Amino acid sequence: MALVPAFLFVLGVLLGTSLGGDLRDVSQGSSIDNLPYGDPRRCLLLPEDQRILTFEGLPGGGWDNLRNREAGLVAAINYTQCRFTEDRQFLIPDGTYIIPVKSSKVDTFAELFTHWSNYTSTLSRSINAHAGLNIGHFGISGTFSDEYRSVKSQEYRESSDTVRVQARYVRYTAKLQPDTPLHKAFKTRLLKIAAHHELNMTQMATYESQLLVRDFGTHVVTSIDVGAALTMEDQVLSSYVRKYSSETTQVKASASASFFKVFNFGLGSETTTTKTMIDEYQKSRTSSIINTYGGPVFKPQNYTANNWTAGMENNLVALDRSGDPLYFVITPEVLPEVPESTVYETYESVKAAVELYYKHNVYKGCTKRDSPNFSFIANMDDGTCQPKLTNYTFGGVYQTCERQGIEDLCSGLTQKNPRTGGYSCPPGYEAILLNSDSRSHTTTRHSCHRCWIFAHCCHDNTYHSTARYSAYWCVAEGQLPQQSGFLFGGVYTSKVSNPLTQSLSCPAEFYPLKILSDLTVCVSDDYELGFEYSLPFGGFYSCRSGNPLMVRQAESSSQNRRSLPQGTMSLASFMEQSGPTSWPHGCPKGYSQHLAMVDDGCEINYCIKSGALSSASLPLVNRPPFMPAPQPKNPEGDEVMLTNDGSMWKLLTNSSFDMTSSQQEMSYGPNSQAKSSSNGASLPGGAVAAITVVVTLVCVVVVQVAVITCRSRSKRRQHRPMRDNQPRDVSPLMTDSPTGSQVTYGSTQGEDEPIISVQ
Repeated sequence: MALVPAFLFVLGVLLGTSLGGDLRDVSQGSSIDNLPYGDPRRCLLLPEDQRILTFEGLPGGGWDNLRNREAGLVAAINYTQCRFTEDRQFLIPDGTYIIPVKSSKVDTFAELFTHWSNYTSTLSRSINAHAGLNIGHFGISGTFSDEYRSVKSQEYRESSDTVRVQARYVRYTAKLQPDTPLHKAFKTRLLKIAAHHELNMTQMATYESQLLVRDFGTHVVTSIDVGAALTMEDQVLSSYVRKYSSETTQVKASASASFFKVFNFGLGSETTTTKTMIDEYQKSRTSSIINTYGGPVFKPQNYTANNWTAGMENNLVALDRSGDPLYFVITPEVLPEVPESTVYETYESVKAAVELYYKHNVYKGCTKRDSPNFSFIANMDDGTCQPKLTNYTFGGVYQTCERQGIEDLCSGLTQKNPRTGGYSCPPGYEAILLNSDSRSHTTTRHSCHRCWIFAHCCHDNTYHSTARYSAYWCVAEGQLPQQSGFLFGGVYTSKVSNPLTQSLSCPAEFYPLKILSDLTVCVSDDYELGFEYSLPFGGFYSCRSGNPLMVRQAESSSQNRRSLPQGTMSLASFMEQSGPTSWPHGCPKGYSQHLAMVDDGCEINYCIKSGALSSASLPLVNRPPFMPAPQPKNPEGDEVMLTNDGSMWKLLTNSSFDMTSSQQEMSYGPNSQAKSSSNGASLPGGAVAAITVVVTLVCVVVVQVAVITCRSRSKRRQHRPMRDNQPRDVSPLMTDSPTGSQVTYGSTQGEDEPIISVQ
């Protein structure tokens, strides 16, 4: 008991020492020691530095170039070097350099946009114009921004054009140094994608790449013009602009005069227009929006240009951005932990995710407002404003599936054609393959059986199941009645809405048919009620097959050609006979292409009549991911080890390692699986203890029974009378022997035979 007070005393001394040490460190440590490493406050401890501000509008952030919105940080922001601008007005982070624009000039200019496709963003013109993508879709950059959608809707509904006047003052240009260290969160995601590539988990790498684009955008901002701006954006009737189409300078001058009047600009703001022109301009305005970027807050009364310039120095914002595609930062220099070949694979998967984001938001069609085929939602003109239209019949879709293994992976992967009630096309239609792919799943089942006497032996059985599906659509082989097929009501997936309904559903009177891994096709045979919601259909095409309707159209258009020599054929006839892989990948004349989905890397496109998608509202942006999350599977052959924060990872080939809880690491691979399997196969601790106790008790009982039996037999022999007439040469089992004599058991016939003796 004397140990208890001593223990409490020692514990109190230890606790007192620990607490006292902590308090002493806090009280005696300087303020700089309490700040995190890289914190900007470490650089502003001197009294004369208190006036210095931290520079805002920094490059290095992610950027969604379709929506013109900032995304997650790509480059790390640290202040370990305590760097300042040349005028020592602002503190700037490592990896960034600032170019001061030593000019007091305020640029004032007016712009006239007669069509929304020519409209440019106020604050991100450069990054929209130089998207750095060579996929033919960079023209849609910024078309899902709030600014662009507002201008497009107003121009369409009010039959107006846009006039913008602005005064811009650029004070600094901030640029990002090449090979700047990546932000920890962004680098962690890249390492995760690289690990999936190392383990040959391509689907998971693709999915993670799409999540990366969703969270960090399509581009990284590398340069920013910082300053302040005043803008006035007017909607003016198109009839007024057309009236002065040869005098657009007068229109801009009238807009500038209105702008100068609002902000009370004085010297240098004279215009070359007349009061009559200005009055006519103001009468033609349908709406006007005034915006201030940087500088003091705009006040409708007594707000002058002098107020604006006086308060802008400490209120600077980003006025323009330049940048590169997000995958440009994925280099061996910023990922030294990763093999160069894996860096390239990571680069390609992120690039594919950025391009897919663009492709899923391209709406092709006619963008001319006065065309009969005008499509309000189209953001890319495909030259179909004056088409020759041909009607095509649609014979439906179906999908077959073949399974192997114990699991039925074909469940949900088959689809019958409602027109035939089976896996076929109606008479007069030909089946065209869209895509064929497979699914697989590995199942491990834990089974146990009784072994030995008191134990159970357990082991894991692994079962591999596969399912291969093939999706087809039906095209008419020749001339058929117009109402012999289905009406087409658009398509959608679990991630991308139907452009016709702008939701994950079919129109009224249409029924969903699910094919491929995640595509739903809407069909109807109600020509009376469903025709109103149908889309003129122009065929499918994919990576497996071209569009046969393009071949049929080319062949029919050559009916009036001159007769060919005997033994020759037209190019269209040759292509039709060559098979689906040789057919053109595109749409017939008068039809626009739309991306349905990407099925395991295979693009599925469909064609509908230009101008058919004439919704009154603009579609929302389709954001990644564009595929369901892949089912995680155990990697084969190799093993990767990642720390929880992703800061360190390594690949272990055909090796195993022990993992402790203190390391806080995650292991993926066959070796770790084998460990879990062996642990799962062993008996639980409670069962082992119970078996041990039972076996021990049984042994004790057996020994006790044996001892009691021997003692009882010995007592019976002692009380048994000796037989005097027993022959001398026949000895009993046990006889009294003189001291020192030897009694033997067993055979003693030969010298080499073993004997068991008791001395």
